[in-house]
Amino acid sequence: MKTYPLLMHELYVPLVRQDGENDTCYTVRLNWDHDIFKGHFPGNHVLPGVCTVQIIAELLADILDEDISMESASNIKYLSFIAPSQGNNFSFSIMHSLKEDGRIACSAKVFNANAIFCTFKGEFVMTLTDLQ
Repeated sequence: MKTYPLLMHELYVPLVRQDGENDTCYTVRLNWDHDIFKGHFPGNHVLPGVCTVQIIAELLADILDEDISMESASNIKYLSFIAPSQGNNFSFSIMHSLKEDGRIACSAKVFNANAIFCTFKGEFVMTLTDLQ
């Protein structure tokens, strides 16, 4: 699955990137008029959990400047709905490390001033894209 980028610039737009010592934090603006909300859910928009994880993957790919794919998700907790009532801007704090076997360990938190919406722990791998 190509992660970089499928949803960026249409479902969400990165506004700010802050690189810390051990993590990178993005502030993104969600587009509540995106077609995905016609089915999830009409009149009561909620960001699908799979889209939240895809955004994490795309932002990690941006940090690494590599195309990646998720190999495993050992822990995903959805703590609150990401909905228009929570605003338009959300923060994605992403920590990663390269493991000896080449996998990329990642933990992330999705939040804003009001709440923590999701926590994520998983592993990604680099995707070979230029094989001929």
